[in-house]
Amino acid sequence: KALSITLDPNHVLLDWDRFNNTRMVGTWADDTTHLPQPTVPARDQKANWTTYTMAEGLLHNGVRFLNLTAEGQLVAGLHLRSRKAGTYVQCFDGRWTQPDSMSPASGPITAATTQANGTLWAAEHGRIRRIKDGQTTVFTTTQYRHHRSIAIGKAQLKPNPKANCSISGCVVYDMTTDVQDRVWLATDNGISIMDQDAQVLKHMTTDDGLPGNEVLCMVWQDQDTLWIGTDKGCARFNGDAWSTPDSCPRGIITALATDTQGTVHIGTYRHGVYTYNGQDTRRIHTYNSRLPHNMITALTCDNEDRLWVGTGQGLWCMDDQKESTYTTDNSGLLSNHIADLALGDQSLWIATDAGIAKYDLSPASTVALDD
Repeated sequence: KALSITLDPNHVLLDWDRFNNTRMVGTWADDTTHLPQPTVPARDQKANWTTYTMAEGLLHNGVRFLNLTAEGQLVAGLHLRSRKAGTYVQCFDGRWTQPDSMSPASGPITAATTQANGTLWAAEHGRIRRIKDGQTTVFTTTQYRHHRSIAIGKAQLKPNPKANCSISGCVVYDMTTDVQDRVWLATDNGISIMDQDAQVLKHMTTDDGLPGNEVLCMVWQDQDTLWIGTDKGCARFNGDAWSTPDSCPRGIITALATDTQGTVHIGTYRHGVYTYNGQDTRRIHTYNSRLPHNMITALTCDNEDRLWVGTGQGLWCMDDQKESTYTTDNSGLLSNHIADLALGDQSLWIATDAGIAKYDLSPASTVALDD
C-alpha cells in the first residue's frame, strides 16, 4: 500500500499532496504507477481554458505542484511512483519533456525550483535531486521520518545512516531561490539554505526564531523579505531575524502569496484566508464569502492584484470585492481538487489530481463567474 496522509480535521493531519482527500492504494507494476488514475470526463475545451492530461503528454494526471522559471517554462511535479527510470518532473514550453529519464526512479516529487543557471532541484521523500547539464545527482538527507509520525508538528526524525549530504529533515515541502541564486528548503525540520553542491550554508529552526519547525510554504516579498508558513503560524525573515506580526494567524499555514501593494495573503488548514496589509488582518472564509472551502491548498496574486485561491472544492478569485468561483461545472477545470497554482504571462496554471488546466487571464478573455 502507498503511504498517504489524509486530511482529517479531527486529528489535524495534512496530506503531503495538499489536496488528496482519500487514501490512495494500488500495486506495483513495471512502467505503471501504484496510484489509480483519476477519471477525466470527456469534454470539449472551454473558451479561455486549455487542459493537459496523459493524452497530451503528461506521465501522470496527478500533479502535486507547479513552478514557472524566469524564462516562462512550466515545471510540474507528479504524484507518481513507478519502476520507470527518471525523476518525475516534467517541463512544458510548447510540449512536455522530462529533463531526467535515466537516473534511478524517484518517488512522488514534493517540491522543485530552478536556479538562474538552469540547474533544476527536485525533492522527494528523504532525497533531493540536482539535474544539471543532463546529469542527475541524488542527495540523501540526514534524517528519516517514521511512517507513523504523519501529524503535522509531530515529526519523529531519526538519523539516516545513508545520508550523503548535510541537509536536515526528511520531507521538503517547498523550495525557492534568492537573489544570490542560493536554494532555500522548507522542511519538516526548519529552513535550510544550500549552495549548488547541496552544502548547507545556514540552517534555522525554532531556536533561531521560527514559530514551528515544520515549514510548509514560502514566498518572497520584494526580494528581501521571506515569509514562511509553519505548523504553528507564519513568520517573516528580513535577512537578520525572524518576526511574527501579532495579528497574523497561528496554527497550520498551508499557502502564502503577496501582491504589488505589499499585502500578504495567508492560507490556513481549516480557517480560510487571512490578508495582512502591514497593520491589520482580515479573514475570508466560507461564512462571509463564496469561498468553496476553508481548507486552502494554494494561493497566488496576478498582475491586477486579483487573489486566486485553490481549495479541495474548486478555485476562487476575488477582484475588488467581486468574487468568482470556478468548478468543473462552470469552467475548464479537470477536477475541483486544486493542488497548486502558478502565474504565467497572462495565464493561470492550475494543478489538480486529474491533470493541469490553463486559464487565459488576458483582459479580453477573463470573465467573472457567479455561483
